[in-house]
Amino acid sequence: MSAVGLMACSGSPSFKLTASGSGDQIPLTVTFTPSETDVDELRWDFGDDETLTSSVEDGSVSHTYSTIGSYIVTVVAQNRDNGEPGDSASLNVIATAGMLNHISLSPDSLTVLPEGKATFSISAFDQFGNELADPETTYAVSSSAGTIDQQGRSTASQNAGAYPNPLTVTVSSYGLDINTEATIVIRPGSLSQIILEPQSVSTSPSGQLSFSVLAIDEFGNPLTNIVTTFKADISACQIDAFGRFTAGAGAGAYVNVVVAEATDGSILTNAAVHVRIDLGPLKQLLLLPETAMVQADGEVTFTASALDGWGDAVDDGIIVFDRASDAGRIDPKGHFVAAVLAGVVRGAVKVVASSSDASIAAASDVNVTHGAIDHVLIEPSATELRATETISFTARASDAFDNRIESARITWEASESKGTIGLEGILTAGGRAGFYADAVIAAAELGGISLESSASIRVTPGPLSHATPAPGLIQLTPGSIIQLEFPQGFETVTEIQSKALSLSGPWRTKPLEKSSGLFAAGQSPGDYPTALFKKGSTRTTSVSVTNLP
Repeated sequence: MSAVGLMACSGSPSFKLTASGSGDQIPLTVTFTPSETDVDELRWDFGDDETLTSSVEDGSVSHTYSTIGSYIVTVVAQNRDNGEPGDSASLNVIATAGMLNHISLSPDSLTVLPEGKATFSISAFDQFGNELADPETTYAVSSSAGTIDQQGRSTASQNAGAYPNPLTVTVSSYGLDINTEATIVIRPGSLSQIILEPQSVSTSPSGQLSFSVLAIDEFGNPLTNIVTTFKADISACQIDAFGRFTAGAGAGAYVNVVVAEATDGSILTNAAVHVRIDLGPLKQLLLLPETAMVQADGEVTFTASALDGWGDAVDDGIIVFDRASDAGRIDPKGHFVAAVLAGVVRGAVKVVASSSDASIAAASDVNVTHGAIDHVLIEPSATELRATETISFTARASDAFDNRIESARITWEASESKGTIGLEGILTAGGRAGFYADAVIAAAELGGISLESSASIRVTPGPLSHATPAPGLIQLTPGSIIQLEFPQGFETVTEIQSKALSLSGPWRTKPLEKSSGLFAAGQSPGDYPTALFKKGSTRTTSVSVTNLP
């Protein structure tokens, strides 16, 4: 390839300049040969700011070009004596770039977002730093890092990460190939979502585990330095700032009970997980009520719960009710009907709970209480007592099943003509003898219900305190007879004083009868203070008699 182009000489046609060189690529050395001339010296201008003065005897001169370009080389023939320029000749030297020596890739490393775009450019140079024009270039990139076309236009992949030298550029020139590489860093995008791990939990009451949060961009690339907080429904579990989780005691399925929140600048996102707290084995049996209070022949429903160690109902628990005493009867559903006899029965109702791995029994007491007041019983219901004598009555309120009602309020009543009665049921009979039906009344009251019962009394005469004869004052002459009236209940005369009463006639042989009431004075005058009368063995009295002279 010719490296030198000649131009027409501007001087004498007889003075010419020729050039020769190998190739046209720099470094380009060109040998210049002037035609013969009579001048003393030659002055050279090589067109690259380099000059030279040579003599005709030197003949040809050489010059090396290190920079590509087009150079006008001029030589002027000149005599030393007069200094006048003589003939001149010029030619054009074209120096092209040298052989491929090195290349430069821009950018030589790339940081980009997922699916981010960038354009690479390549420059090829010779050994002097001269850029080669339009070198043959090939771009290649690993598929994990993205794609690139042959104009250097690249698109990053969705996979964040640092890819050492995934991009290779090859430049070829005259059979010489040079490669260069570039590092690509795909930086994660903005926060798009978080993933809470584990995404679902099944644990036992008070079970512990740790949650972790993975923050990712829209392409699933993990993010770092994301502020994360945890929170949980305290009714089901607890969780601390580090994601350490402790299940609560209540078994069940809890939806979105653990929540994690993540922030990245102004972006806020969250994630939640479900938690299932499984039941433990059968550990306890709860029978309610623990003590049932029910009226005689009344009804109450017992409930039994088979529970694990944390108080949660065991799904496979089989519950069987049983009556353990005569306090009443119970059906398989816990419906209890009390017996009619009031009282406290310990362990009256029994229940057994069984599961696949355990069996537990429990019992409840039953307190059968009286019903409403149904009747009142007075003791004694009928009695006999002397006038002004006292007697104690008792009253008992009972329900329809004759269960005594201790809490009933008892009040007593008796008319004054029949006697008086106090709060404790103690009756003092009146002074008038006779039979009195319903003389004593006991009233029992409870819960707005009031019932009464009564008792009859017979009042008999008390000790004789005086006699009322008729007529008036007993003053008799000896041997005289008088008709007397005796108090009720004094039927016979049991003792007389012989001086006061004539014992002659029929009175010597039998007592004076009440029906006659005849009294015969004795023969001795005087005051006789007593005469004794008796009914049975309980009543006595006396009468004073005066026999006149």
